[in-house]
Parts: sequence; structure tokens; C-alpha cells
Amino acid sequence: MDRQATTTETQTSSRLAQSLRQMLDGADQLLRDATRNSGDQFSAARDRFASQVNNARRELDQIQDTAIYRARRAVRSADRTVRDHPYATLGAVAGVGLVIGWLLSRRD
Repeated sequence: MDRQATTTETQTSSRLAQSLRQMLDGADQLLRDATRNSGDQFSAARDRFASQVNNARRELDQIQDTAIYRARRAVRSADRTVRDHPYATLGAVAGVGLVIGWLLSRRD
């Protein structure tokens, strides 16, 4: 994975965490306002909270879309490598299998 992708993931995770914190703060404020304020103020607080929930959903959708895109790209890349180099892939898989078998046989 390249450095730019890692930086983007970190920034996205940070934004999501911040949105979730804001949403929780909004929920807390909404509960406090519900017990103290009139209907109009409560309605405004509820609208702000709904907006924060929608923002968090959009960010979660974006993270999900990015993860799906990257997973599909990795699968296509692996598939292309296997198709381009079938014997090298077979050798690598056989080698990994031998190492795992050897390690498992030493456990006993």
C-alpha cells in the first residue's frame, strides 16, 4: 500500500471519529435540551443531531466504498498475477504449504 493511500485512510478515520464524537455530543445535548427547553428549541437540537447522523452515515458509506474498491482492485491484481505467472504462483503456494506443514509437524 502506498503512503498516499495510508494518509488518506488515516484522515478519513480521523474525520469519522470526529463526526461520531460530535454526534454523541449532539445526542447528549439533545437529551439535556429535552428536559429543559420548549418544543422549538428541542426541534432545532433534534435537527442538528439528525444532520450529524447523516454526515456520519455519508462518511461511513465513503469508507465502505473505498474499502470495497481497494479489495476488488487487490483481487483483480492477484488474479492477473496468477494468470500471468501460473507456475511461479504454484511454486510459491507449494513452498508456503511446505513451510506450514513443517511448522505444524514440529509442534508435536
